[in-house]
Amino acid sequence: MNLDELKTLWNSSANIPTAETKRVFIDAAIQSLTREQAQARGMSIYVIGMTVATTGFSAWQLLRAKGEGIEAWYAHLMLAATWVAAISMATHYKRRMQAIPAAANSSIRVTLETLLDHARSRYRETQILLGLFVSFIPLLAIAISQLQASGKMRPHEASSAATVAGVILTVGIGWFLFDLIARKRPELRHIQTLLREYQS
Repeated sequence: MNLDELKTLWNSSANIPTAETKRVFIDAAIQSLTREQAQARGMSIYVIGMTVATTGFSAWQLLRAKGEGIEAWYAHLMLAATWVAAISMATHYKRRMQAIPAAANSSIRVTLETLLDHARSRYRETQILLGLFVSFIPLLAIAISQLQASGKMRPHEASSAATVAGVILTVGIGWFLFDLIARKRPELRHIQTLLREYQS
């Protein structure tokens, strides 16, 4: 959420919002939460859909391999990690799709609590994606070494695959770390601070 409305609220005279400022803040917060609900619904469908499609493709490849694919246990571990992440993220998306409390339309405290709950979900979703990318580092290393050992990948192919995978994972991990440290964490802490100040 754009936190300009929160700053306006806390910068009001004597830290006490006028009725108009309070109404503007609540309306902006509700609109933001409503947009988040729609985004969470779309992302939930996308994540589960992509995971199901990946699983279907993997199953098709396994059938084509006539049983040989069962030996590729590292690939199954990667698919399992993807499913764990997808289900975990879907749980948080579902949390953000829940109805906005009716009291949020008239209470600053409930509005802040709802914003905080959504901020925590977004923070956790990014942590899950970061964990998925980190877990892929050893799994991809094992996959490449196993493919090379079985003769299915030549040394130069293994080197190219490792380089491409390394770049993708490094960029992904870097982005999620930046998102956590520079965006999600400050937003989460800011809302937590405002809620504590409002309740004191």
